[in-house]
Amino acid sequence: MTDSHLERARMIAGTLELLQEFSVQQQEPVKRSLVDMVILEKITELNSVLMTIDNDRHISKIEGAIL
Repeated sequence: MTDSHLERARMIAGTLELLQEFSVQQQEPVKRSLVDMVILEKITELNSVLMTIDNDRHISKIEGAIL
């Protein structure tokens, strides 16, 4: 796990909050759908970063056990 992974996760989470607020404010269904699609992309990106962080933890545990 690196600080850059955590910072990236925080940045994506902040972006998700802003996008969610923006989506709620949209009156036109088409615009709201487009914003919701971007939200789904960001959730996927965040999930990928979190999986990387979790994998890094497991790798560190394995390295620690070997050493």
